[in-house]
Amino acid sequence: MSGKRASDDAVVSVENEALRITVRRDSGEYEILHRPTGRTWMGPSGRLCSLRLIPEDGRAKSGYETDRVNLVAKEFEQIAAGQSSIKAVYVPERRAVRDTTLRLEFSLTLLGTDCVELGYSVLAEDPSWSIHSVRIVDDALAIADAGDYAIIPVYQGEAIPVGSRFSYQPEDRKPTVLTSDVVGTYPGMSIWNMALFALVKGNSTALVTWDDPSAEPGLSGRDDGDGGPEITSTVILHCRANAVRVHFLEGAGYVETANYYREIAKGRGFFVPLEERMKERPMLEKNIGALRFTVAPKWAREKGSGWAPFLADGESRVDYSFDEIAEVAEHLKVDLGIEKALVLVKAWSRRGYDMDYPDVLPAAPECGGNDGLARASERVQGLGWLFGIHDNSVILFKSAPSTDPADALMRDDGTPVEGGVGAMDWQMYHCCPACMLKYVGKNYPRFRELFQLNYIYADQIAAMPVAECFSPRHPLSHQEVIETYRELLEFMRSQIPMVSSEIADEWAVPLFDTMGIAVGKVHDYAYPIPLFELVYRECVNLEPGSWGTLYFQHIVNHISMGRIPYLPYPRRDYLREGVRVEPTPGLPLEFWWVADYTEENVFLRGDRGWGEGLNWYDRLVKNVYEAACPLNEMTALVQMTGHEYLTEDRKVGKVSFGNGISIVVNRGEDDYELQGTLLPSQGFLADGPTFTAFYAARRDGIEYPGGALFTVRSFDGKPIAESRRMRVYHGFGAPEIRIANRVFRVDREAILDVAGS
Repeated sequence: MSGKRASDDAVVSVENEALRITVRRDSGEYEILHRPTGRTWMGPSGRLCSLRLIPEDGRAKSGYETDRVNLVAKEFEQIAAGQSSIKAVYVPERRAVRDTTLRLEFSLTLLGTDCVELGYSVLAEDPSWSIHSVRIVDDALAIADAGDYAIIPVYQGEAIPVGSRFSYQPEDRKPTVLTSDVVGTYPGMSIWNMALFALVKGNSTALVTWDDPSAEPGLSGRDDGDGGPEITSTVILHCRANAVRVHFLEGAGYVETANYYREIAKGRGFFVPLEERMKERPMLEKNIGALRFTVAPKWAREKGSGWAPFLADGESRVDYSFDEIAEVAEHLKVDLGIEKALVLVKAWSRRGYDMDYPDVLPAAPECGGNDGLARASERVQGLGWLFGIHDNSVILFKSAPSTDPADALMRDDGTPVEGGVGAMDWQMYHCCPACMLKYVGKNYPRFRELFQLNYIYADQIAAMPVAECFSPRHPLSHQEVIETYRELLEFMRSQIPMVSSEIADEWAVPLFDTMGIAVGKVHDYAYPIPLFELVYRECVNLEPGSWGTLYFQHIVNHISMGRIPYLPYPRRDYLREGVRVEPTPGLPLEFWWVADYTEENVFLRGDRGWGEGLNWYDRLVKNVYEAACPLNEMTALVQMTGHEYLTEDRKVGKVSFGNGISIVVNRGEDDYELQGTLLPSQGFLADGPTFTAFYAARRDGIEYPGGALFTVRSFDGKPIAESRRMRVYHGFGAPEIRIANRVFRVDREAILDVAGS
C-alpha cells in the first residue's frame, strides 16, 4: 500500500498502516514508528548519516587518514516528502570541500508494509572527489532495555544482550587477507556469514539486510555511562553498494527473524535445498548420515611450507599407507556395521600436507603413490562409502614449477598477497579467484582419472574473505569474486560429484554440498544460537572442522544439532596392537589424534552393551555412529523450525525440526529432569515419531545408574508404538528399555515387533 504524506514546518514524514518515518528538516535526524508495537526506532543523533570522500585531483597522497574528508550529513539543500519516500539533497560543506560540484540524494523509502529502505544516489559528480563510503546506518537503531538483544550471524550465530560491552565494527575484525581498507560483508572464517543483523526491542524487531557484499556491518555495546546500557548498529556502504533495508517484525525472536530472512535468501538465490540437488545428483544421498573420518598419512616440513611443528625443516614422517587406510575402513564396515561413512585423506600429496600447491601430484610415494591411493579409493568406495582428498587451490607456493606470480591476489597498492594463514613465513602467494580455474582445470581432471574420487574437500575457498583483487589483468569486485567462485565450483563438481567447504558463508551455500561450521563457539559477550541453521539447514549438510576430535562435549554438541562429528583415524597398527593413549618417547605428537581422549567420555563405554569386549576406539565409533548418523539422516533435509533454552543459565537447549524430531541436550553439571527423563551432564534425548535416541539416567520409569545409551528406530515407517519392525541399539548401561508400555531386554541390538502380540 502506498504511503500517506504528512508534513509541518519542523519535520516531514511518510507513513502507511504499519510504519511512520519522520525526518527533521534542520538536521536530518529520523525516527521510525513501528505502529503494531508502538515502538520507535531512532536514527543517529544530530545527523542523517555520515560519509567519507577521497581526493581525486592528483595531489600527492600522504598515506594517512588526512587525505580523506569525513563529513556529517546534517545540513541539506532540501528535504521533501513524496508519496512513500523522504528525500534529502546534500552538498558537502564548502569549508571541508571547496567549490565541489558533488551533490548526493539520501532517501528513506517505505517498501511494502514492513520495510524501510535507507539509500543514496549521486545527483552530480565531481572529478576532484570520489565517495569512499557512506555510513548509512550510523551508530543508530539503539536498543537499551533489559531483555533486549542483538542477533548477528557470527560463527553458528550469536545473541548479544543489552548490557554487554563490546565493539564488533569492521575495523575491529581482522580478516586473514585484506587487499584494501574495505572488509566487506564476508570477512571469512564465519566471523560474519550472512548479510543481516537484527535488533530486538521488546516486541519489535528491526532486521537489517542488504544485497551488495561491499557493505560492511557492525555493532557496538556499552554497559555504563550517563546514557545507561545500549547496543547500536552501523552499516557502511562501499563501492557500488547504495542501500540497506530495515524490516520491522512484531513479536519476533531469533527463530522468527531467521524464518523471515529465509524468504529474502530465496530471492537472492542462496537458498537451494539439498533435496532439489539430489534429484540431479542422487549420489548426494551418500553424504546424508555418513559418519566422518579423517586421516593424515604423510607429514613434512621445510622452510616456507608445512604445518608439522613436531618436525624439523627437511624432515618427513609417514603415519599411514594408503592400503592401511582401506584396511581400517573395511574393519569398521565389516566388524562394526558402519554402513555409511566418509574417509577424508588430508595429507596425501607428494611431500605431505600443504606442501606443494599447485603441483601436488603424484601422491606420496612412501604411502603407496598414485596406485596406492587409487586402490584405497576403490576399496573404500566398494564399501558403499565416500572417499575424498583434501585440496587447497587458494595456495600457490613460490617454489612450485607451475606457479605464476601474475596470478596472485593483488592489493590496491599493487603488491601481491603473500604468506600463509597461520604461518606467515610461508613462501607462497594467495591465488586470485579469477586464476584458480587455471590450476583446478589442470589438477581436477587428473584427480578424477587417477583416483576416481566421489568427494573432495576444497579448503579455504569460503574460509577466506571475499576480498577484491586490484590486478589490472584480473580485477574483481566483491560481487565478482562470488560470481567467479560459482564458475569454479561448477567445474569442480563436473569432475568430482561432491565438494565440501571448510567454512560456511551464505554466498557459498548453493555451491557446496557440505560446509563446516562451529557449534558452541561464541564471543564472551554473547550466547550461541543456531542462526545459520535456522535459515539454511536443509540447503547444505553442516559438519565440524575436518581434523577430527575425541572430545566428548564436541561430539555431544553436534548430536544436539543433528550433525555428525569428524572422528580421527586411530594409530596405523591399532588393528594388530590395539589402541593406546601414551605417546612413544621421542614422538610427543605421535598421538595428536588422541589429544582429546578422556576416560570420562561416555561414548567410550561398552559395559553390558554392544561394545563390551571391544577396544575403546571401536566402542566410540559404534556409539557415535548409532546416535548421530540416523539423526542427521532424518533432519538434514528438513527445516530446523525451533530452538530454545530450557534453563536460565542456557545449559539445557532444545532444537526442533519440521518432521517432528526434537533434540534436548543437558550441558550443565547437574542432572536435568525432562518429563520423566533424567538427563545427566552431557545427556541427550532425541525424540521423533520413528526414532528415539538417549543417553539418560532414567527413561520411562526405568532407572539407569551411571547412565545408558539406547537408540530405537522404526524401519516400517510407522510410529514407534505401532511398528512391526523396529531396531533397538543398546550401547552401554542397564539393558532394559520400555517401549509402548512394554519392557524389553536388549543386550546389544534387536529387531522387535512392538505392535505384534
